[in-house]
Amino acid sequence: MQCPKCGLETRIELVYTSVEGDESPDTATKVYTVQEHRCVNPQCVSQGKTVASQKHLVYDQSRKGGEAG
Repeated sequence: MQCPKCGLETRIELVYTSVEGDESPDTATKVYTVQEHRCVNPQCVSQGKTVASQKHLVYDQSRKGGEAG
């Protein structure tokens, strides 16, 4: 993934888990891994800032067996 300001390749700086639908038993639970990409170019105005994030589905309770994808 590239920084939209300078075009340099970004680096994954933060990875965390996000859960949706866990508040109510009426909604299906979905678990995601989220990766935040940050610019590492010291000459860029976005250096050190999150310029993009990717969300990957890991678990989906609404699917048979909970598999993702």
